[in-house]
Amino acid sequence: IALLFSAVAQGVRVAESGKLDLGRPLLQKSIVDIVNNDPNAGWKAGFNERFINHTVRDFKRLCGVLPKSSEEVQPLRPLRSHPRTLDLPKHFDAREAWPQCASIKTILDQGHCGSCWAFGAVEALTDRFCILNNENVSLSENDLVACCSSCGFGCEGGYPYAAWEYFAQTGVVTSQCDPYFDGKGCKHPGCEPEYDTPVCVKQCVDNEQWRDSKHFTVQTYAVNSDIYDIQAEIYKNGPVEVSYTVYEDFAHYKSGVYKHVFGQVLGGHAVKFIGWGTTDDGKDYWIVANSWNRSWGEDGFFQISRGSNECGIESEPVAGIPLKKTGFSDI
Repeated sequence: IALLFSAVAQGVRVAESGKLDLGRPLLQKSIVDIVNNDPNAGWKAGFNERFINHTVRDFKRLCGVLPKSSEEVQPLRPLRSHPRTLDLPKHFDAREAWPQCASIKTILDQGHCGSCWAFGAVEALTDRFCILNNENVSLSENDLVACCSSCGFGCEGGYPYAAWEYFAQTGVVTSQCDPYFDGKGCKHPGCEPEYDTPVCVKQCVDNEQWRDSKHFTVQTYAVNSDIYDIQAEIYKNGPVEVSYTVYEDFAHYKSGVYKHVFGQVLGGHAVKFIGWGTTDDGKDYWIVANSWNRSWGEDGFFQISRGSNECGIESEPVAGIPLKKTGFSDI
């Protein structure tokens, strides 16, 4: 044990040994202390209100990015890169670059459903409709979770890139047409421990026709994992969806530039990159929007180490270009 904590104190990334107790409380003072006592951690941990009543099992269900099958391990295509002609700033924040787009500043809550794969995609596309098409629209996560059978298993998890393919092939309706089934908001703690995947109805709750509410992408692609290409993509076109491995310590994130310090793997999660920067002491980071309410992290946002593929977060960004007109056919 002494050796273990010595390794942690030196900033070595270690994982707890033994079988994970899924029924125990997620938030652990021991993890908070390990992170906060590590001079090389670069971030601060604490108890986030969002997860006060969560067990490890409850939290694992929120990590809804499914691992790829053996047939899907090849890199995604098409793959987008950018000419090295841009003079990218040292700091960029999409919230500041496009202040007219309220969606970039908005933090949503996926509730007790493993729908992060849909939230990351829909949030990024919503931002891009405003940035590239000057169209303020709120798109529907529920459409994907309920109706995209090729995306995965709804609240049981899905594939981020499949969500973007759904945008191109089928389109996504607005949230006014098909609001998220937890649309009234969920106060934490106090919610039901988990939600079932909603039923696909294909009928707007307002008076609009389902097919008329559809919004499409004209292009869908993976972004080259090179740091310049990811930055250039955000700088030119807006936020991108990324996925990464979540460890126990991440649930305790409060502030600073996250890098994994301690704990076992709990699953895969999807979020959106909205910018980047560098701390005063020279640590490069990404600015990231999460979907765990504002009662987690830095008012719902977080920073994570940039340039080291921390937790695999730079491996496979995905995005697309929105079509200027809404759809015309119900596929």
